[in-house]
Amino acid sequence: MKSVELDNYLGGAPIQHREVQGRESIRFRGYFKNGIRYLTGGIASGLNHITKKSEPKLYKVKGKRSPSVTQMPSIDWKYFNSGDVFILDTDDEVIFIWIGRAANPMEKLQATKVAQQLKIENNALALIFVEDGKELALPEAEKTLLGVYLDLRASVGVKGNIKESDEMVEQTHYNHIKLYQCSDEDGTYKVTEVKTGPLYQSDLDSKDSFIIDQNGRGIWVWVGKGASKKERIEAIRNAHGFVRKKKYDTSIPVTRVVEHGEPVEFKSLFHTWRDPDEVVKSYNQYSIGKIAHLTPSKLDMASLHACPQLAASTRLVDNGKGNKTVWRIKNVELETVDKSMFGVFFSGDCYLVHYQYAAGDILYYWLGSHRSIKEQTALTIQTIMKDNNDFSGNAVQVRIVQGKESPHFLTMFGGSAIMFKGDHQDMLPTTFLLQVTGNNEYNTKAVQVNMRASCLNSNDVFILKKEKVFIWCGKGSTGDERDVAKQIVKIILKDDYIVVCGKNSRGDHRINRILKDDYSVVCEGQEKDDFWSAIGGKVSEQTTKTVSDY
Repeated sequence: MKSVELDNYLGGAPIQHREVQGRESIRFRGYFKNGIRYLTGGIASGLNHITKKSEPKLYKVKGKRSPSVTQMPSIDWKYFNSGDVFILDTDDEVIFIWIGRAANPMEKLQATKVAQQLKIENNALALIFVEDGKELALPEAEKTLLGVYLDLRASVGVKGNIKESDEMVEQTHYNHIKLYQCSDEDGTYKVTEVKTGPLYQSDLDSKDSFIIDQNGRGIWVWVGKGASKKERIEAIRNAHGFVRKKKYDTSIPVTRVVEHGEPVEFKSLFHTWRDPDEVVKSYNQYSIGKIAHLTPSKLDMASLHACPQLAASTRLVDNGKGNKTVWRIKNVELETVDKSMFGVFFSGDCYLVHYQYAAGDILYYWLGSHRSIKEQTALTIQTIMKDNNDFSGNAVQVRIVQGKESPHFLTMFGGSAIMFKGDHQDMLPTTFLLQVTGNNEYNTKAVQVNMRASCLNSNDVFILKKEKVFIWCGKGSTGDERDVAKQIVKIILKDDYIVVCGKNSRGDHRINRILKDDYSVVCEGQEKDDFWSAIGGKVSEQTTKTVSDY
């Protein structure tokens, strides 16, 4: 009744949606960016079940595009299935995220977001990810804690049932649609079947109201602008009567729309739909065959300001001199990276880079090639949270996978980005071999390869650091490639290195100091014994462009 009163107060124009728990429409779920969480209790229970510090709870996260979060009646294996993700919120300041083997990525993402919220709300200390079937492989402490709430021996064989697919749950396209005409011309309300799809806009008549039946999956009531006042007021009630007469599930969505106020979901049910104010565009004038010819040319960073077209062709938003802040994922949280390590990345980690320039903010999230699923999921969540909390959702988010760095990403670090193997370190490794590719600020990076001569490539330049620093130049390398390698060496030797040499030394350890400009340039075919000794022995070099053994 209140919805009818409010509709009359607003002139009958609003769209009315009837939503039922567990069967919410995509539009309704779309209003809640962090998903919907169902809790037990409410007014009847005096909110006894919804307290700041509550009993342990088990939640199920399900759905591909708009996941829902439902509290289970109790914590028991019988509620688990391998097609979804479950969250166990304990009272021991630890939250478990159990990932079904057939769960989709969006459910994993949503579960992590909800778990992060629960962690904040309950002041929990840690999130623990548990893979379906690997409960007994957890570290002893985590396994013991999980065993307090669930019998781990009973986990095998009780989760094989994968519920109905997410695609079926969220299906929005229906093959069988029926149109019914509603009228009360003689004072008696009548519902008459008009046709079975496909539907056309011309099937609707402004003088009446119509019911569209999506084969029992959803009911729409369309009210024409010439319909009687009684039809407008009783549209929703009549739709409910239609649902009862058809013996449909009473939880199916029921929505009332008015003529010229139809939402896009309603319009999509029709084969064609044209709004009254829609402009019919002319497509007589084409530009086929008139695309400008692009001539490749070497980029001069100084020319970006004078020639915006050049910047656009390389997708550079500016010259990369804006302010930068870098974080890495540590225990699913963001940890600030020291400025001395800006531009240095490790393949086993994930990083978030905030770039601020005149036109706005960019959030680059970089995924190392050997990252864990846990870190990747955490990085995605942290990027969204950083954008929403610090930039009101206005920052541009750019996903970068190792090996696919964009020109602007490389430009931010002055063409001196370095990718090491392994997990993050606060200082550069003491020994490494880097393969340098590129010849200017927007395409240059150095990638660590295995430290042996077989990884050398005649087409590229390599940087070898052990007790000394060498720049090895392949026969096919260019002068520009050698120059950018020298710039990277200056980054590596930004501080004087002290190297303690114990091997083959007599008496006390011998101490060497590598100065900022103390490096040797070695050309292929002119190597000396000290170079071969540093790299571990001499073998023939490769001539392909492939980064070896990475």
